Amino acid sequence: MWVVGITTQFNLAPPEVQTALQFDPRGACRSGLRERSWAVATWLAKVPVSAIEGYAGTIPGRQMLEIQQKIQSLPAE
Repeated sequence: MWVVGITTQFNLAPPEVQTALQFDPRGACRSGLRERSWAVATWLAKVPVSAIEGYAGTIPGRQMLEIQQKIQSLPAE
């Protein structure tokens, strides 16, 4: 499974590869995030499904689509 890194520090990656994620200070949103956070399309890692122990929430479809589009527009290595 491919995963995308998330940061709470906007200045760590160029804005064009970041997607702002839903958050709520109490965690009362679909993502479960409690701080402003961004998914960074260039921070990809492959993780075995067996390594995933759980999750706190989900990312809404609109944001997932934006992340996917940014990943697909990256230059091939």
